[in-house]
Amino acid sequence: MTAWQRMIKGVRSCRGKVGALLRHVCLVRSSSFRLTLYDLIRPTHWLRTDLAPFTLYRDWRDEQFNRLGLEKLYRGFDEAFLREYPGKLDRIAIALQVLEASLPSAGEVAEFGVFRGHTALALHAWLERSGSDKRLFLFDSFEGMPGSPHPLDRHWRARDLAGDAQGVEQLFQESKRVQIVRGFFSDSLRQWPSLRFCFCHVDCDLYSSTMECLEYLHPRLSPGGAVVFDDYGFRRCAGAREAIREFASRRSIPYLTLPTGQAIYFKTL
Repeated sequence: MTAWQRMIKGVRSCRGKVGALLRHVCLVRSSSFRLTLYDLIRPTHWLRTDLAPFTLYRDWRDEQFNRLGLEKLYRGFDEAFLREYPGKLDRIAIALQVLEASLPSAGEVAEFGVFRGHTALALHAWLERSGSDKRLFLFDSFEGMPGSPHPLDRHWRARDLAGDAQGVEQLFQESKRVQIVRGFFSDSLRQWPSLRFCFCHVDCDLYSSTMECLEYLHPRLSPGGAVVFDDYGFRRCAGAREAIREFASRRSIPYLTLPTGQAIYFKTL
């Protein structure tokens, strides 16, 4: 064996060992696929074929972001927040599609839990784009979370996630369709007893807050209307998930859960 042949053999052996090592470093694992470091540098079927989960997700994301104008809408807007909350724009894309489907139903549009107004901004932009005359109600204390005694809310403390009321007001200062309702839900919701809704976005995190919203909005949701829950699948929001499950079970309400962490309920006719 020549020196050149020995070198080629050594390179191949080394490459095989490195490949074997990279295959042991698992990045994502589920019951149907396993993504390793090796998949990122080699043309493996998990990432490269038309049926690969990541290929389908990427194509969906590109199509919806372009159709809904999300990249343009959020360009330069609070980029640090969007990096801190990966998947936020994906969830907003889902919410906008459900809003689009719900617009023919009677009633207004509302968000419960506004924080810094990222989702509200998209809801407002879509209402403007569609030419709808529906109002957008934004309910939030902007003082953070109320104290919660529920054991599943142990990750949160009173005043966590305090919103930016002035920042949200600035976003919509020229809009005549937006009504910002400040205060904890236990006080603010009762001030609007006659509202009807075609679409609601619920992002409350806590058991108590989510349950208060459900008790309020369910009888006011028009047939054909929908509710999108932002935080159903998040581990830190187990209280919100339990509230949705309990409420749906008591009233035999079917709802759809998504891999984005969201859940969707359509009110039937």
